[in-house]
Amino acid sequence: MPVIYIAPFIALGIIAFLTCLVLPSLRQYALYALVAPVGFGLGALGGFVVCVTIFALTGYRQNEASNVLIALGSIGSGTIWAWVSIIIVKLFRTVRKQSAFHS
Repeated sequence: MPVIYIAPFIALGIIAFLTCLVLPSLRQYALYALVAPVGFGLGALGGFVVCVTIFALTGYRQNEASNVLIALGSIGSGTIWAWVSIIIVKLFRTVRKQSAFHS
């Protein structure tokens, strides 16, 4: 199941990465275009698992409100992890640039 959910985000990341590589004006954003969709997909899947586990452990009955909360938790955690993945790429780029200057 997780592979089926993550596969479209990986495909989207690869397509966006290749598109950014082809267009010279967008080449600097290629790595961001790869990691952001994948980070969102993994974060959303993790948020879904956490929300479902919390509802299962607390004995909360499934209804419309729980479905909305699970969806919001998934989207929220996916968005947070997409931002985290972009921040990590920025940190690696700055460390790499600084080490290149000192070589």
